[in-house]
Amino acid sequence: LITITDNTGMSNERESLIPGLFPGADESSRPFTFPDKKVYFLSARVHPGESPAQWMWEGFVDFLVNRDDPRARALRKLFVFKLVPIINPDGVARGHYRADTLGLNLNRTYDAPDPQAHPTIYAVKEAIRALSAT
Repeated sequence: LITITDNTGMSNERESLIPGLFPGADESSRPFTFPDKKVYFLSARVHPGESPAQWMWEGFVDFLVNRDDPRARALRKLFVFKLVPIINPDGVARGHYRADTLGLNLNRTYDAPDPQAHPTIYAVKEAIRALSAT
C-alpha cells in the first residue's frame, strides 16, 4: 500500500494499525493523517491478464509524482492517494489470466474475503474500511 500526497494539512497523528494486517508494524511506521483531505484509492491487476490497466496505473503514478506539473501538485495538495499496484501478484507471476494460485477469480470474493484464501482482497477491503472510518 503506497501513500502519495503532499504535507498540506498533515497532522501529528498517524494512521492506526489495521488489525490483522502489516504484521510486525508499529504506529511509527504508519503514515501521518490528513484530516481535511479526501482519500482516493486506486488498485490494479486483480486479474493478471489486465496488463493494459497496469500501464494506465503506472502512467497515473508517474503523473502524480511529477514535481513540475501544476495539475499533479494540485492533486497532491487536495487528496491523499492510497495505491495498490498489483492485487494478484501470484497470478501475475504465474502467468494466469483471471485466477490466483488457487484458481479463484478474486473479483468474486470482495463480499466476504477470507484472510487465508484471499489475503490481498481481504487486506484491500480492510484498508478501505479503516480509511473510511477516519
